[in-house]
Amino acid sequence: MRSKFGCAAPTVIFESFKRIIMREWRDIVQEAVNAEVVKRGGSVPGAVLKVAVERLADRELPAVRFADFLKEFSDIISVIPRKGQDMLVIPKGDMRLLSKSNGIINIRHDMHKAFSQIDEGKNAYYNKESKYVEWFSANEKPFGSKFVPIPHRTEEAEIKIRQQFANTFTDTNTSQQLISTLSTSRNTLGAFSAKLRELNLFNDWLIYRSNELLERIRQWAGENFIYWDDSWIQAHEEEFSLTTRAEFEGDKFISALASLNVEDLSRIVVPMDIVLKLVKML
Repeated sequence: MRSKFGCAAPTVIFESFKRIIMREWRDIVQEAVNAEVVKRGGSVPGAVLKVAVERLADRELPAVRFADFLKEFSDIISVIPRKGQDMLVIPKGDMRLLSKSNGIINIRHDMHKAFSQIDEGKNAYYNKESKYVEWFSANEKPFGSKFVPIPHRTEEAEIKIRQQFANTFTDTNTSQQLISTLSTSRNTLGAFSAKLRELNLFNDWLIYRSNELLERIRQWAGENFIYWDDSWIQAHEEEFSLTTRAEFEGDKFISALASLNVEDLSRIVVPMDIVLKLVKML
């Protein structure tokens, strides 16, 4: 767009100048985030990142809110706003950093179920007051703005994420074996899980899956103006797994757990005092 004098309109000039400036900051922001992630072993608080960016650039940031400044780099970083706390910043999509885990992210059971379970005739709603998910029948709609709907998960969507996981392997034989199970007409997801166990890749899938799931939760929260809640991720020291078997004698309890599949077992989070009570009841 040009003005009546034949020159580019001021708005166009400003936008062009802005893009040039932001390109200069882009590499600085990316380097600062990566350096702080390595240093901290996890996500980076906004205040820490701001200092790191200014130090690296050796100049002050543009005169805008830091949160607005970071929005310009949404293709390389993810910003997680938190109510009453500083925001957290991570490299784009690497949600594992929120739990300081290089492995499976332990997403709280109700959130995991709501965002992963294929529709079974009930609708999941997030209660912004209790910060937990509640389920309602298909013909029932909860009253009040505190309830935020969670999108239904479909089998087609679940198949797609498994295809994406299969395509991460450079070994075409492994990739093809996994993809071939997704064309079965019956129990497609079960066939995929069986092939994962056969190839000893189930743990790799859980790591990939939990990261993808948490990224979807982050996007949903942002779209619905819901602050990130740290309780959505369970702390590792609170987890209960079969490795704690030596802490008690409970063969019947172990037998009961054996009836669950690997994905179910990986998500079990039970306070140890409850576990001991259950053992005494068996």
